[in-house]
Amino acid sequence: MKSITQYRKATVSAAEKIMKGEGMTLVSKMDELLSSKFPASQQEIQNDSVIVYQQIMMDAVAQVQVLERYIGLHVPQMEDGNNFGVTVQMTICKFLKDTREEWMKHLEKIPTFYSAKADAMDKCDTEKSSAAETKTQTESNIVGGKDGDEIKTITVSVKENKTTCDDADKAMRKDHLQAINIQCFISVKTALTDSMTSYLSILDNMEKNISKLTSPKGSGTSMGMY
Repeated sequence: MKSITQYRKATVSAAEKIMKGEGMTLVSKMDELLSSKFPASQQEIQNDSVIVYQQIMMDAVAQVQVLERYIGLHVPQMEDGNNFGVTVQMTICKFLKDTREEWMKHLEKIPTFYSAKADAMDKCDTEKSSAAETKTQTESNIVGGKDGDEIKTITVSVKENKTTCDDADKAMRKDHLQAINIQCFISVKTALTDSMTSYLSILDNMEKNISKLTSPKGSGTSMGMY
């Protein structure tokens, strides 16, 4: 079984990789996705863009969790006085947690988009013609007629055609589907832009306050990142 010290060492190593390159590499991926898949001239979301967005945000959430653990494992023993460094730790840790939860809310909207899109597409296909034919057969016996006894059979056929959705209604449903696609495009683009900004802020705050995050009491006994 690993000790707290072993977990702390592993977390320091992982956090160092994020701060020395992996974090900014991820920010660059966000920036590239925005410029290549979400240009101003485009209005509808593409499935491959959603998949890449989810992958990037999954990596971002994982990195933030590493940084949260890093700070959590550097919180000093509770004592009176000289707690400014601890306040810095708690402030940044809360920012990390709030940011991660906000990212998750954005990601949770993706399945809702596909559900709404599927429903709209299904309704667009409702203009279908159906035909039904009903036959009624009647027999009558005639006795002593001019031509003698006879049996007459009368068959009546009734045909009915139904159309479940007219052209005007179908056009409106297609407009609805397009509106869903455009709304998803705007939502994902906005979420990605906000995520890029918030992650840059996280990395910047971590870098500026690394001494307080690593040694909040200023003792120098905690394991540093650099």
